[in-house]
Amino acid sequence: MTIEPGLQVLIVDNDTAHIRPWVETLSSAGCQVVVASNVREAERVFSEEVFDIAILDVMMPLDEEATSHGFTPEVTDAGRSTGLALFRRLKPRAEGVGCQLSVLTVRSDRGIRQAFLDLGLQPEAFATKSQMRYPEAFLDWIQQLALLRAQDT
Repeated sequence: MTIEPGLQVLIVDNDTAHIRPWVETLSSAGCQVVVASNVREAERVFSEEVFDIAILDVMMPLDEEATSHGFTPEVTDAGRSTGLALFRRLKPRAEGVGCQLSVLTVRSDRGIRQAFLDLGLQPEAFATKSQMRYPEAFLDWIQQLALLRAQDT
């Protein structure tokens, strides 16, 4: 599957072990990738740059202090609410600039998925990290997100 060269992708995730292969895969495909490791950094970067696709984790630290001290779901407003709150805050700007928001999480809980769908996330834009173990699967998903973005713009 061919990815549009120069695709601007933001990955919001504090787990470098999970995202390193995705960053390498996207970079090798000609994408420009920016990584934010916490909510505040994601909000800052998202307000300063325009992305084609933003991939959000569900559970992430609020700021650099929480990131550097190790984070637990308790530190992040009971876990999933940080991702939901970030999605809610980024959505208006994403719609305004034509950015496809997506969620990639280790949790396959139907309640989490439904909470994002209730906020307007397309079903195809929600995936679990276990589904993205292989570079081909990840690139296929990115291509699908790019197609969703093209349909909405």
